[in-house]
Amino acid sequence: MRHGFVRKFAAINLLMRIHYTLQTLPPHIQTFVTVGTFDGVHLGHASMLKNMVEGAKQLNAQTVVLSFHPHPKKVLFPESEPLPQIQSMDEKIGSLTALGIDHFVLLNFTLEMSQWSAQEYVNKVIVEGLHAACVYMGYDHRFGKNRIGDIQLMRNLGEIHGFEVVQIPAFQTGEVTVSSTKIRTAIGEGNISEANKMLGRPFEISGEVIHGHQLGRTLGFPTANLAVAGEDKILPAPGVYAATWKNGEELHAVALSIGYRPTVNTAPTLQVEAYILDWSGDLYGKSITLEIHEHLRGELKFNGLDALVQKIQEDVEWVKNWFSSFVA
Repeated sequence: MRHGFVRKFAAINLLMRIHYTLQTLPPHIQTFVTVGTFDGVHLGHASMLKNMVEGAKQLNAQTVVLSFHPHPKKVLFPESEPLPQIQSMDEKIGSLTALGIDHFVLLNFTLEMSQWSAQEYVNKVIVEGLHAACVYMGYDHRFGKNRIGDIQLMRNLGEIHGFEVVQIPAFQTGEVTVSSTKIRTAIGEGNISEANKMLGRPFEISGEVIHGHQLGRTLGFPTANLAVAGEDKILPAPGVYAATWKNGEELHAVALSIGYRPTVNTAPTLQVEAYILDWSGDLYGKSITLEIHEHLRGELKFNGLDALVQKIQEDVEWVKNWFSSFVA
C-alpha cells in the first residue's frame, strides 16, 4: 500500500512530501503540527489547515500533518468492524496537497506505541520527531496510553518543551456542527447533498473500470462497472444518483447506480455502475473519478426487465435535466 501512495503522487506532488518515518523529515526545521485522521478533509479540517499554513508562513516554519496507519482502532480492537472511510488515502493526500501542507507523516501504529504515556508520546513524536514550534489541536483530541492526554496537558507540556498550542473549536456551517462522523452517516443514508455541504465539495469515488455482466449494454444503457479504490471506502446507500465525470476538459453527466440488482439477482455484492451520458468509448482497465451530487431514488425491484428499462429511461431523463441546471 505504501508504494501505491508514492506511485500516484510522485509525478504531481511538487509541494508536499510524504513520510513513513520521522527520520526522513528535514533536520533543524521548526514546524506547525496537527495530528489526526482527517477523514474527508471537510470544511472544518480545511479551515484549520489554512490557518495553520498562514501561521507557519509568518514564522518561516513548515507545516506537518501527522496520521497513523492502520487506524489505532484496528490495532487495539482487531475484531471490531472497520471504520468506513470518506476518502481513500490517495484522495486525502490530494486534498492536503491542495491546501498547501508541506509534510504528511503516516506512521505505522503499533501495540507498543499504544502503551506510550502522554508525556512519552509528546517527547518522542511532537518534540524530538517533529520539532514542533506550534501544535494545532482539536478541542476533543486525546493522546497517550488510555487517551489520558487532553488539551490542558498538551499546553502544560508545551510550556516545558517550548511549543505553543492552538485549540481548534468545533466548526459549524449554518446550525450544523461539521464532523467526519456526521458526513459518514449522511453518505451511508444516501443524503449526498447534506454530506457535500459539510465536505465543501462533492463526495467522490474513484476506481478501475472492470468487466461486468454487461446487462446494461443488453438493455441499451452500457455502464462502466467500477472496482472502487480505497481500503474501507464508504459508499452511499443503494440507489440511483446524479454524478459527473470529467474527461479532460469535457464534463459529462452520469446516472450512477449503486446496489445489488434485485430485479435480476446477479449481484451478491454491492455493484457500482456508471452510465455516462453523451459519451461512448472503451474505459476497461482505466481509472476514473466520479463526483456524486444528488440522490434520485432508492434501489427498487421491478416485475421484469421491461419495467426496469422504463425506470432507467426515466432516471436518465431526470439526470439530463439535473445536469442542464448544474452547468447553466
